[in-house]
Amino acid sequence: MTVRAVKAGALEFLTKPFGNELLLETVRSAIARTKKNERSLGEMPQEGITGFHGLKAPAAGKLPRHKLHRVIEYIMENLEGSPTLGQMAGVVHLSSYHFARLFKAATGLAPHQFVITRRIERAQHLLRTNGKLGLAEVAFRSGFANQSHFCLHFKRIAGVTPRRFRERILNGDRSTVDRPRIVDMQQHY
Repeated sequence: MTVRAVKAGALEFLTKPFGNELLLETVRSAIARTKKNERSLGEMPQEGITGFHGLKAPAAGKLPRHKLHRVIEYIMENLEGSPTLGQMAGVVHLSSYHFARLFKAATGLAPHQFVITRRIERAQHLLRTNGKLGLAEVAFRSGFANQSHFCLHFKRIAGVTPRRFRERILNGDRSTVDRPRIVDMQQHY
């Protein structure tokens, strides 16, 4: 308690000549101020504090919603290129490490895995809508460096190869086409 009192303002009396009564009264008032401040902070609601536009404040350790939307928008606009961790972090003015940690807490995926997943979704859309595109062209338009890299990630995420995916769409078999496959990303990296 003495340390708290010193932090709250009793330190100035320790360097001056003082009487016991004056010191005791100063320490008591400093402790009382500290307790009052702690009570008022404890009474504030921890969740549900509304921020700008009535959105709930983000949970501790997660990327705020408006920043998450800004990053996702940036990723989608630059999907065909190679958005780097530094570029994504720069969009929301955070360090790469801090951004990666907050992004994963908000989305459940590391930034790179999020980009790969969005690329696979784009590839699935291309395969559904344009049956005449070759797999190499689909890979290129989805942002993959080559067809091999594309096929590896497609099978890991979708559960089937891109060719098999296209065949099932053309045959009307939608059993695995519409059902997303849950994959533990940690076991693949």
